[in-house]
Amino acid sequence: MIAAGLDGREVPARGWDPAKAVTLAPGALGPAAQALGRTRGRPGLPPLRDELARVTQEGWAHDGGPLPPSRVTRTYAQQLGSGGLVAADPGVAGYWVARTFATTALGGAVVPSRPDAAGLAAACVAVARRRSPDRPALAVVTAGAGGLHDAVVEVVAGWGVRVPVERWTPDGPALDAAAHADRLAGLVEGDGGGAGEATADLATSPDQLARMIEVAGEVVAWTPA
Repeated sequence: MIAAGLDGREVPARGWDPAKAVTLAPGALGPAAQALGRTRGRPGLPPLRDELARVTQEGWAHDGGPLPPSRVTRTYAQQLGSGGLVAADPGVAGYWVARTFATTALGGAVVPSRPDAAGLAAACVAVARRRSPDRPALAVVTAGAGGLHDAVVEVVAGWGVRVPVERWTPDGPALDAAAHADRLAGLVEGDGGGAGEATADLATSPDQLARMIEVAGEVVAWTPA
């Protein structure tokens, strides 16, 4: 088995240790495919892939608020998946970005697996926007991020950089899909709104998480080892 992206904090070793595996960095997959050449047949995809896709796509069918998480991340992909950046902190929002955000290029999404990595999303967006002020970018956090997130935002405010943030919180507005897409487009616009944090709250439906856990098992990322 050739694998990429295996992380003991996200994928418990008991799930893949029995297999003989060669682990490659994501950037090495293309050259490896060329070096290995064509195989005689195409291996079948594991059933888990279809189950994850089914749960994800169930959420796409709902346009009314509060939106299912995968409907939110689908809008992220539509607006930022090609050339933009979505970075998420540990938590519920980070889980859904990691599971269901579709990107077409390396470096288009950043989600840490460490439980103490709050603030990384804002830092990633700040650095990306400082380098390319017109690049669409979004930091995604869960309510109660505080702490390091606030400290990062305070530091980067002095850079003259705008850091767009969408915060998932039960107290936020339960926007429908069209309203969310319109607001997101304005939030991530490269040159608007001056410097510092630009935060918009959003309520998402909690129901889809139970369906995903039923298929993929309990969430193990961001929990103490």
